[in-house]
Amino acid sequence: MRGSPSPLAAPPTRSRATAPGAPDVDPASLPGVDPRWSRLVEAPSVDGTRRTWHLLDGAGSLEGEEPAGTVLAVHGNPTWSYLWRDVVAAGVAGDAAGRRWRVVAVDQLGMGLSDRRPRAGSGPWRLADRVADLGALVEVLRAGTDDGWPPVTGPVVALGHDWGGVVVTGWAGEHPEQVAALALTNTAVHAPAGAALPLALQVVTAPGLHALATSRTDAFVRAAAAQPRRRLPDEVRAAYRAPYRSVADRAAVEGFVADIPWRADDVSRPALDRVTAGADALGAADVPALLVWGVRDPVFGEQYLRDLRARLPRADVHRVERGGHLVPEDVDLGPLLLRWFAARGVGSGAPAAAPEPDPAPHRS
Repeated sequence: MRGSPSPLAAPPTRSRATAPGAPDVDPASLPGVDPRWSRLVEAPSVDGTRRTWHLLDGAGSLEGEEPAGTVLAVHGNPTWSYLWRDVVAAGVAGDAAGRRWRVVAVDQLGMGLSDRRPRAGSGPWRLADRVADLGALVEVLRAGTDDGWPPVTGPVVALGHDWGGVVVTGWAGEHPEQVAALALTNTAVHAPAGAALPLALQVVTAPGLHALATSRTDAFVRAAAAQPRRRLPDEVRAAYRAPYRSVADRAAVEGFVADIPWRADDVSRPALDRVTAGADALGAADVPALLVWGVRDPVFGEQYLRDLRARLPRADVHRVERGGHLVPEDVDLGPLLLRWFAARGVGSGAPAAAPEPDPAPHRS
């Protein structure tokens, strides 16, 4: 049964303000986005500044109702919170038992509609920065803001795709007491020593091509929007590209690629090693985990799924046989997640989870 709206809940404050340096894009004008979801939140950053994050927050549609739980969703590169719009909507709609979920989909700093100001000091945002900044944002969301939005309470489901999977797993590994479950789609938390970079990433990291592909042109952004195996409507592809129209808009896209910690001597390799250790610890603690995998991914192939299954041995696996890298666009991910939450007893009001069999892949 759905919870009752709180009589003390005030309507969240909404405005068309933009984060510093962010492109002037109205999320409400994009297909699939409820205007009540868009919000800005200020949080401290590791560079000593305060940064403004843009979120799509399903609490704007819950009208004060206490959700069964909260999902913290983090996109990769070069997407943004728009990737999770259908998951936000599914959480608001609720599952077959009427349990509704609050989904908070963030735009990473420098990405989407979040703060675009360069990092104070030298160099781009690094993996460790992104993990720490996400943690600072979660602290603010838990403390609550003064604009009428409810605070985040209880353990959350950490959901990530692509390099957002790395960032959210890094946060989850550092804050296991705040994690109800981990759900990952087409990502990697470990790069074996000496392993070749996937061909698609070799192209965009190659000298002479890196900046050209990622920031000087929108080739990388357009390629990402073309990744789903099913063709997206033109207006949805345009929505993915909307925050990345200019060279300046794409600066963090270039920086994200430059920070890929593949070699042992890469600056962010120690941070990736901490993410790996965090994933191992979450697996050892039997944190419920779900891996939703697009099989036809040119970036994160089967070897990365095998690695995740080894680190999260009790994880359930849902293989999307015709899915590509942008698998949230190839499968109805929101309803799938809600069914899995119920089956695994995640969130308030869930039935007691049945004894878990050895995890076996499901397919769609």
